[in-house]
Amino acid sequence: MKEQRLGRSVIVLIVFYLIACGVGFIINFQKGDLQAVGMGVVAMLTPWIVPLLFHLLGLRMTQEVWVLDLVFVFFASLIGSCFGGYGVPMFDKVLHFCSGLLITTAGALIYQMLAGIQSGRSTNERWLFILFLIFMNLGIAVLWEFYEYFMLVVFQNDCIHHYDSGVHDSITDMLCAFISGLYVTGQFHRWMKSGKEGFFVRLCNRFCQANGIGENGKEEEGSNV
Repeated sequence: MKEQRLGRSVIVLIVFYLIACGVGFIINFQKGDLQAVGMGVVAMLTPWIVPLLFHLLGLRMTQEVWVLDLVFVFFASLIGSCFGGYGVPMFDKVLHFCSGLLITTAGALIYQMLAGIQSGRSTNERWLFILFLIFMNLGIAVLWEFYEYFMLVVFQNDCIHHYDSGVHDSITDMLCAFISGLYVTGQFHRWMKSGKEGFFVRLCNRFCQANGIGENGKEEEGSNV
């Protein structure tokens, strides 16, 4: 029943997303805002980046991942770029905070596939896992700021807010992602020590179960490797 409800939620979100894109096209075209119209085209593509990546990796998206992908992209790409969301105070910071939650969880998925994680591992292995999550989250946050700086230098699009805030915008963006990443990392640390699952741990574990990935991080082929 839960899977069916989530499946219906995904369909509803996709339909709502497409309707919102259409409304955005009409409004921005009538306003003559060609940049926003162009970003609307981008917003039509961004929801499919994660599914395409998973498809290329031979992984099946769970319903929870679909929902998180659609909701995050709806605000980050569609509302932010097509409906002026980034002009709302703290809108950008909230998105960077949410990105830290999602990227850190994605880091746990990657670690699970490559090396394996489970409750009760040695202290050294737990700290290696924790450091991996922190560094991956910060690495992605830095790469995103590199991208924004590239947009400034090449296209004179000051999405990094260089001229009105200097380094303040970049530092606070990365700080928001870092703080939320620590929260998710804490959930995984607690799970590895006590077996207690938080939301993001359950999300990771359900994904691994759906894709036949064992605790040793390798895809199961009839038996544990």
